Amino acid sequence: MPSAARVYKQRRTAAREICVFWLSWEMVQPLALGVKR
Repeated sequence: MPSAARVYKQRRTAAREICVFWLSWEMVQPLALGVKR
């Protein structure tokens, strides 16, 4: 099932991008709050 493998790979890369985005957001959020105060 090459299509299933392709979809799985796309989902895995998307999950990794979301994870990286969330980690960067978690790191940037306190800095943004510190700048606002």
